Amino acid sequence: MSDDNIPTKPSVLEPSLDGDDWLNNIIGHSIDNPLIAYSMEHEYQYIDDVYPHDRIVQQRLIERDGKFFDEFVLENTDGLSGKVTQHSLFFDINAFYQP
Repeated sequence: MSDDNIPTKPSVLEPSLDGDDWLNNIIGHSIDNPLIAYSMEHEYQYIDDVYPHDRIVQQRLIERDGKFFDEFVLENTDGLSGKVTQHSLFFDINAFYQP
């Protein structure tokens, strides 16, 4: 099996040592640094490919300064500890969303 087909999570752009702030520097993990989506199918495919063990627990539309974004809240349960964690992904949907 080739490693070329294994999806990878977005890379950290500029990690910070200030608590959880480093997460905001990962593409898609803040509304200021969203992933760009070209369709709803693109959003769901990205989540399936990059976060195959997470489940979507919430989705909401956000309008900010005349632009539109989708926020997905994803939940993951650690297989060893059983700890449940949640994180958000933000998509810029202006390429396809017309209110």
